[in-house]
Amino acid sequence: MRPLKIFLVAMVFVASAQVTALAANTERLEIINDTGQIIESLYIAPVGNTNWGKDFAEETPFDAYQKKVIKYNPAIRYFKLKFTLWDGREIVWQDDKRLDFSRAWRLILYSGKRDEIKYTIYKLPDEKSKRKSSD
Repeated sequence: MRPLKIFLVAMVFVASAQVTALAANTERLEIINDTGQIIESLYIAPVGNTNWGKDFAEETPFDAYQKKVIKYNPAIRYFKLKFTLWDGREIVWQDDKRLDFSRAWRLILYSGKRDEIKYTIYKLPDEKSKRKSSD
């Protein structure tokens, strides 16, 4: 009887791991480089991770005004971001500057006054705002 319990527990564990793997990287996020410079490296990782993970610009630099689509896990809400521009500047947002990707579909990176790098996140509308009013 005991081996059967161990087997069932193992099967539940395997099934839950597979569901988690399927949920990962299912949401699309469009990133637009509006900085006017080439982005040589681009990392987006969940807040709390010590590792920055994949460089989204590793294979091909992220040209000025180019769009790229990445996929992320919607179960994770807050992300940190780090990228390096052609001129060598490294911009990092993490911890108190974390990015909230909940329901996001577009992230625009751009240069503001005094050449500060800023961002805009476009979010999907709430379900209520999608419905037409019956007035």
